[in-house]
Amino acid sequence: RHSAGRLFLGALEALADASRPPPPAPLPARRAFGGGGAGGGGACGASRCTAPAWRSRSVRGDAKGANTAAVRVPWSSELLPLPQPPTPPPTPPPQRSPPSPLPPPSPPRPPRGSYLTPSLAAWADASPYSLSLDRVETVLDVLTTLETYVDGSLTARVVHSSGGAAGGVVSEGQGYGLLLVGSLVAAMPRSSADRAELLSAGYELFRGWRLMCERTVADSCQASHFCGEDESHECLPSWKFDDAVTAEAGTGSAPDGDEDAILGMLLLVLGTQGDDPRPSWWDEVARWTYQSCRAFLHHLSDDHPSLKASNGQPLRALKLGSCWGGWDCSNPSYHAPAHYRAFRDYMAAFAPDFGSSASEASELAPTWDALIETSQLILDEAQCDATGLIPNWWVPSEGTSSIGQPGTPGCSGSGTPGAEFGSEAARTAWRVGLAALWYDDAAAIAWSQKMALHVEVTLETDGSLDTGCQVDSIHPGWQSNGFMVGPIATSLMIGHVASGLADPEQQTALNNLAATIQTMSVTDYYSGCWVAIATTTLSGDLSSLAPLVRSMGGSSPPLGEDASPPPPPPPSPPPQALSSPPPPPPPSPSPPSGTPSLPSLPPSPSPPAGSEPPSPAPPPPLVPQPDEYQDLFTCIAGCFVESGFLEESGNANVDSVIAALAAAGVDLQGLTAGEEDSTDTEPTISRAAAIVLAAAGGFAVGILSALLALFLARKLCPPAEAAARKTTSFDKTGTRVAGHV
Repeated sequence: RHSAGRLFLGALEALADASRPPPPAPLPARRAFGGGGAGGGGACGASRCTAPAWRSRSVRGDAKGANTAAVRVPWSSELLPLPQPPTPPPTPPPQRSPPSPLPPPSPPRPPRGSYLTPSLAAWADASPYSLSLDRVETVLDVLTTLETYVDGSLTARVVHSSGGAAGGVVSEGQGYGLLLVGSLVAAMPRSSADRAELLSAGYELFRGWRLMCERTVADSCQASHFCGEDESHECLPSWKFDDAVTAEAGTGSAPDGDEDAILGMLLLVLGTQGDDPRPSWWDEVARWTYQSCRAFLHHLSDDHPSLKASNGQPLRALKLGSCWGGWDCSNPSYHAPAHYRAFRDYMAAFAPDFGSSASEASELAPTWDALIETSQLILDEAQCDATGLIPNWWVPSEGTSSIGQPGTPGCSGSGTPGAEFGSEAARTAWRVGLAALWYDDAAAIAWSQKMALHVEVTLETDGSLDTGCQVDSIHPGWQSNGFMVGPIATSLMIGHVASGLADPEQQTALNNLAATIQTMSVTDYYSGCWVAIATTTLSGDLSSLAPLVRSMGGSSPPLGEDASPPPPPPPSPPPQALSSPPPPPPPSPSPPSGTPSLPSLPPSPSPPAGSEPPSPAPPPPLVPQPDEYQDLFTCIAGCFVESGFLEESGNANVDSVIAALAAAGVDLQGLTAGEEDSTDTEPTISRAAAIVLAAAGGFAVGILSALLALFLARKLCPPAEAAARKTTSFDKTGTRVAGHV
């Protein structure tokens, strides 16, 4: 906060780095990214010397890449039989084709935020967008086909699924496809040679989604809030169709597929809004996206009968579909706070063009805020504080007991065990993490930190995640399944953002999971799509969209093609959980009937109308408060003094440093109380602080003493929880079994 302090800390950090041993080496990549298999780009890797197959044909197979039926020629209905050649003998890898001319330089990418990305060479040295593009093109090649749209043209691209409750075309898979293509279109520069192909694929995927909506004829519990130019179609399709999308195979919508599809359409619109000219389909997709946001809020969330959010609106729970779920049963991995912020802000930006009235979006904004707040409350209560893990299913504590016991994983669906941290629950890490990456959301950062710490420790030991709290089992082989390891890796990008300190062990853990993801191929819709989503996330491509997404809410200017990237933000406390202007307070200070046990997120105070803006508060003191750093000082005393890293100085020097601390404004009264009668062989907290300062010699004066204590405590000794993790384990109920700090 002060330039002198930053210079001082920078000099000390350089000295500390020079004397610190190097961090643990990450696991090496087991093969080059994109080499061989369905998940890569053949011998050319990230360079892609040949066009992907989806550009010239569409495959109708079993969604696992076993293309045994036929090849569908684009823009026609002719089916050509596939030849069945004998298995060829092994051949040497093909030679690289001559390098093609370099494309014109693209504008600089927005700077990566204060989060981690893999430092492995295959990730860090890859050209911009190449890793994500390889994965997205493989998804299009292996998992999608073009089907006949209602107008008779072969223009509806659909994602085929398999496994579990899936099969045919499911809204979840279609949503993943739209999300992947939409995010990459929005991230890539307009000058990219691949962008035109992706724009075509994005509109084809939208046509596939619209086809599902138009062929939803069974009762979907949607009697209003429709989509289309004449608003005659459901915006939220039945969750399952046959492979040709000619008939429903499962009825009722599913919010996980709906929210990802809407977000993908939203990014497709934002990414092309500045094109000149815009694509011919822009108005169609932009209108459908707006109408879908409105329908999502109306049909897929449910008010609590009595409890209120911090803005006075009823708490609003996400449902499990347009026809069921909500307060009686919830799936934590469906909750997507970042999506809902984007939907709210999109409606605010486009209500004048597509809303039923110009004020529609502002009228619905408090309801969106209540949904965002309620989702975070449910996510917080379902998460195990000791491990950061979460069950597949959950009955909210303030919900009804019609299905299961409130406050437990007492309900389930989709064939997944309710109390397992499994194939559904793992997705929660990505959905919550996106709110941290896009909006710097404090609640999302704190939520992610808990999981990141446990995953990091797990990867340092035997690789087995712990059960505890309401989680009684872990999906077998979590590190070998893309739908587990992919979203979980997102938490490791965010783990220590709030502290602003790099953690070599966290970086190593992230590198290890990135190396695992690197070896995975795209052969089925669920695991394969999560491998692709993880690649776009870990590479920083998805996070680079934060300025574009936040520009809808007015929090940052739109990032145009020629705009200069915004400078990195200065260190500051995380913003409030909601990025929109603070909602009005509840009409009455008295609590609503039936006070919730779920904690409410307090609204941000705003100055009264017409009043002068308050003068800026003085900067907080730079001295560490004793109660904040007791554990850190204890760790320094217990770890460094006993190990010989620091030696105790004479009492006169110690006393003089304590006096210097007191002169700097640090109240040591609470720390020294009872010190004379202590028989503990460990140094006391105040002596530990003095030992650190005494070791600094001439710096033990005034404010420099306090700065050095803060620096050494934070830089050389991890926070208390991170220090305790080395010898802390958890029993089967999730209770900490403390070790010696």
